[in-house]
Amino acid sequence: MLEDRSKRWAIVGIVLVVLSVALWSEFEGTGAFKLNPIGHADLEVAAIELEQTEITAVIYNSGTDAQKGFTVYFYERESGSKLDWTFLGEKFVETGLGAEESIDVVFDWAQIVANDREVKVVVDAKNVILERNEDNNEESNSVTIREVVPDLYVDSIVGEASSVRVGIVNSGGTQDSIAVVKFFKYVAGVPEEFYTYTIEEIIPAHTYTISAPIIRSDESELIRVVVDTERNVVESNEDNNVLEREI
Repeated sequence: MLEDRSKRWAIVGIVLVVLSVALWSEFEGTGAFKLNPIGHADLEVAAIELEQTEITAVIYNSGTDAQKGFTVYFYERESGSKLDWTFLGEKFVETGLGAEESIDVVFDWAQIVANDREVKVVVDAKNVILERNEDNNEESNSVTIREVVPDLYVDSIVGEASSVRVGIVNSGGTQDSIAVVKFFKYVAGVPEEFYTYTIEEIIPAHTYTISAPIIRSDESELIRVVVDTERNVVESNEDNNVLEREI
């Protein structure tokens, strides 16, 4: 009886030792204990879609269990380059991902010059989630950014004591052209022009600050600002050139 009991305790001790060694080896290898038991969540980068202004990573959970919040990491380099990847940033997916579900993770990525770029996306880069397959956590894709045209828009209108301060943003590339900006004040419901400004150089990824003098009244006033009124600049978006604000 005593001998059987000793054997049982010996077996339990061996199991505990094996589990301890396994956990410690995992910690030594990754710097963190894993969050999930084997065979549950399995996150993978299913696809990468590249546009001039953003990266869309499709993350799919091919496992049998949901995964709580996780982080997706974004990198880039010139296509064909052997240099190290440049880290762009990360996005934390707070909602997590259910079993056999996918989610689009969008990362802003403004390309302002024509070039060939390669993008890499990694999910769980620090390897803190124990998955059935640890080899499907990253994917890369390439894109050729051809001509990058400007995209001018009115970002802000701020009323000051004797002027109107306006922010004009070019979120695109350059172009050998000029852009005319016109300022209007509504009088009895009709917009009346009171100032004109010419942007002489279209600078990539640039913000222009323009201060237009105005005679203010004691009442609030509706201001309308239009950029590229003469349509001199060929833009990627021609529908965002007008902004109205009450000051």
